[in-house]
Amino acid sequence: MNSASLNRDLKQLALAAQAAPPRSRQRRLTLDQLIRTIQSSGQLCRPYRGQLNHLYEEIYDDATQRLFAHLCKKIDQYNPDYEVMQWANFLLKRRFFPAARKEFVPQFRSERDADFRQPWLNLDDVDKYPQLTPAQFGSPSLIEQVCDYIKTDPQGCLNKAHLRNHPEITFQVLALKILAGYKWQELSTELNIPISTMCSFYRKQLKTVAPTIKTYLTQ
Repeated sequence: MNSASLNRDLKQLALAAQAAPPRSRQRRLTLDQLIRTIQSSGQLCRPYRGQLNHLYEEIYDDATQRLFAHLCKKIDQYNPDYEVMQWANFLLKRRFFPAARKEFVPQFRSERDADFRQPWLNLDDVDKYPQLTPAQFGSPSLIEQVCDYIKTDPQGCLNKAHLRNHPEITFQVLALKILAGYKWQELSTELNIPISTMCSFYRKQLKTVAPTIKTYLTQ
């Protein structure tokens, strides 16, 4: 697909998503198609690698996941005067890659947040971190504690909610797969559920259970 065709298709999908009612099935499916088209386009930018060779792919993958979650949540902010790829690449290069880099490489942290080691537990920032990944924890012992809590669900709070029409897909199921290293695209293919649907459910449940997990970890 040439650039002109890609830009036309992406703009049509973005405008169709904006026209669909918020939280509707139509919007979710359109957003999922939009994300898949961006992923397969080969036109997402690759920010400067610098001295990050050993971590670059992990940082880039984390940054693109943040980008896709943002596009789904903020699609109404898209301005059709610009191309979707322009918007996506600007956000990836200027916002989400630097944010992911700070989590993977401590020296890129600002002085203000240098001591912050558990971003996914901060309810104010939870939307910026749509996945619980090993790289987001400060030490192996913390990873083990989180995995243990999610596996055992000692307070029975991780399986109370499930995806609509999918009672087998709970927060616990998704969290365990993510901690095991699965990516949203892999989960979408395996479970046959749109990425935007899973991300929305996951973020909502993460906000709900984060205080409970934080209390457990600090006991």
